This record gives sequence, C-alpha cells and structure tokens, in this order.
Amino acid sequence: MMRSMPVSSEPTGGVGGAAEPTREAGPGSAPPHAIPDPLSQPPLREIRLAVVLYGGVSLSIYMNGVAQEMLHLVRATAPQSRRGDRLPSSSTLTGTEPVYRALAQLIGSDEPVDPVAFTAEVLDRRPALAKFVIDVLSGSSAGGINGIFLAKALANDQDLEPLGRLWMTEGDISVLLNDRESVKDLKQTLTVEKPPRSLLNGNRMYLKLLEAFTDMDRAPPGPADESRESRLADELDLYVTTTDLEGLLLPIRLSNRLTWERRYRNVFHFRYRTVEATGEHHNDFHLGNNPFLAFAARCTSAFPWAFAPMELQDIDDTVVQVPPYGAGAGAGFGPGGSRDSGSGTAAWGAFYPDYLLDPLSDLGPGPGSVAFPQRPFGDGGALDNKPFTYATSALALRQADVPVDRKLLFVEPGGTPTGAPTPWRTS
Repeated sequence: MMRSMPVSSEPTGGVGGAAEPTREAGPGSAPPHAIPDPLSQPPLREIRLAVVLYGGVSLSIYMNGVAQEMLHLVRATAPQSRRGDRLPSSSTLTGTEPVYRALAQLIGSDEPVDPVAFTAEVLDRRPALAKFVIDVLSGSSAGGINGIFLAKALANDQDLEPLGRLWMTEGDISVLLNDRESVKDLKQTLTVEKPPRSLLNGNRMYLKLLEAFTDMDRAPPGPADESRESRLADELDLYVTTTDLEGLLLPIRLSNRLTWERRYRNVFHFRYRTVEATGEHHNDFHLGNNPFLAFAARCTSAFPWAFAPMELQDIDDTVVQVPPYGAGAGAGFGPGGSRDSGSGTAAWGAFYPDYLLDPLSDLGPGPGSVAFPQRPFGDGGALDNKPFTYATSALALRQADVPVDRKLLFVEPGGTPTGAPTPWRTS
C-alpha cells in the first residue's frame, strides 16, 4: 500500500517550515481558451514526491508495479525535451500516463470537467497546471532494488521494462535455488557453492541484476554516459541501505582518550544533478557504474538465509563475462574513462567515502579495518527497513522555480483484505 504525508504546502517549501526559495513563476494564469498552445504553458506548481520504499522480501514484485506507475506519473507531465517546456502530445503517452496528464490538468482548476471525456484530443487542448516530480528516493531490501532501477530510469529517461522482465523470469524460487540447476541455462560460468552458503543463488541474482541494468542502457535513447541529461529530473538523490557485517571502526573521542566503536549501518548515496538546478552536472547512473549499482541492489536485498552476504570483490569473475564490461570494453569505457569496471575501480570510492579516510587520523576507520572490497554486506532491512531520515534530510537543500507542494510518500508492501479496517484509521 502507498501512503503519503504532506511535508509542506509551498511556495515556501522545505521541511518544518524551512524556506525553499522560489523565483517568480512568470506567465501562466491565463484561462485555457486564451493560450495559443496549451502544451507550451509552463506549470503553475510542482508536486514533488520524496519516496521511501520499505523492505518487503517476496513482495518486491508488487513494489515493481508501484515503481512502474511512479515512472508513468513523472513522464505524464515531463517536457518532451530537456531544453524546453512543451509537453509531448497526449497521443504519445503510454499506459496510465494519460490519466496522470488529466490529473495534472484538474489540480488547481475551477472549471467543471467530465473525466470520461479526456481523450487525447481533449487533453492536448488543456494546459497541465501541475508537474509531478520525484527528486528523492530512499529504499531498503526489496524497496532498495526497485528504488535503484527507478532512479536510473528517471536520471537517464529510460524504461523499466528490463526490471519487469527480471521479476517475471527470476522471481521464481525454483529458478534461484542454489544448486547446479540454477546455472545450467546461463552463458556465463558461475561457481557452484559446495556446500551452498544460502538457500538461493546470490551469484545468479547479481548477474541478472547487472544484465537488467545493461538492458536499460541498450534500449533507446541508448547507453547513458556521465554527460547524459534527462527530461524527467533536474535533481535526484537515491539512498540505499545495507548492513556492514564486519562493522566500520570509527573513533569516539572521550575526555581522556580515543576509543573505537563499530558502525554496522551503511547507506549508499547516488546522485543526479543538472547545471540549472545545482550549478554542476553529475550523473551516478551511467553505464560505467552499472556493476556497482547491481552490487548495491544485491547487498540491500541479501535477506538472511535466502541470500548470502556479498563482498565487492565477488563481482570480478562475473563482470568480465558480461559485455560491455571488463576486458571486452572499448576505450574510454567506465567511470572516469577507465576500462576497469571491477572491484578496484577507483571512481567507485565516492560511494563509500567513510572507508577511505586516513586510518591514522581520528576521523578515519580504526586500526586493522578490512578494506572495502573484502567487506561482507547484508540486507539493509536488518537495521534500517524504513529509511525516512535520508529522505527528509535531503529536502532542506531543495530550490524551486514555481510554488511547490511537497509530499512524503512511503510504500509499504503489505496488503489489507477488502473490507478490513485500515491500520491507520479508527472508528
């Protein structure tokens, strides 16, 4: 089920009344009949969603459906190109996108409307008064997997069909059982564990996650590089929780000495930025980072006993067998123009900066700490199954060009029988 909480009703935006600076919205208050091209009218407001995706074990397939709808929601009011405000014709919208376009036309409108009459022709004669935006995603376990795929789709204007195929083909426990049968249909060579460390084959799961990310880049508009800009997002933060089973030794300064304590909770932070929104361009969701995105997805969903914990070095034997990664990569491929897409990729250190600090200082990992590629990571839901803090913390830094209605949306993968009282209502 999905639930939302209004964080604020802006123009002033932000959290707890903190100002989210706005600039004058400009023209757009004229009635629809006075607009020569309704599709070119800029929106009067944005409805921004910060989305928290709970862990849900086997309900990850259900959460995939929710992620697909969120992508349709954003596409419905996104401009047809990065450099412009004009919306694409409603005839080009797919799935439920025409419904969301109609909703955007109704929000803030005082005109009586018959929703049944919203054909593509009618939709194109009315301006969209609101724009739907997802700018923060935070996920754990099954929610973490779906959140990573949704963030990549938003950052690169890509489709989520590979994720749907992944769940349709790999969401069967008989396919994932950790035995010889789980590798028979693969072109790649994966090690069969003797004895198996877990019920399900985590190596196969990582391979299929990596292939799904790669398939997203193979489809139009083509492979995403670090310079890719998206019409679906101006700024996006993704937080994915995991559990560091080794524990990161961090210093605690007491009055008379320095001691060390292990931190087991870990979060991977991925970012997308545009020059217009932040003054810089940055995209962590490009093709060269797919092996690490798949690693994060595999770690956050390593539910105990179902999947074994994973170390970054575990990806090396698999990545080199999946084009276009590893030895078969072309010149300039990979983070920072490197052909190295294995666990030693230096650019990936940006995703685990706490593990790279000077161990001799009182700000770095403690003595004898295990290097990051050798650290085992498990399910993010073990310590942080509802990662709200990361999502709410990101909101205070947001800016907007138009008034903003801010919503905090959380997806809880639990069904309520028809007719049963919902848990948040009393009668």
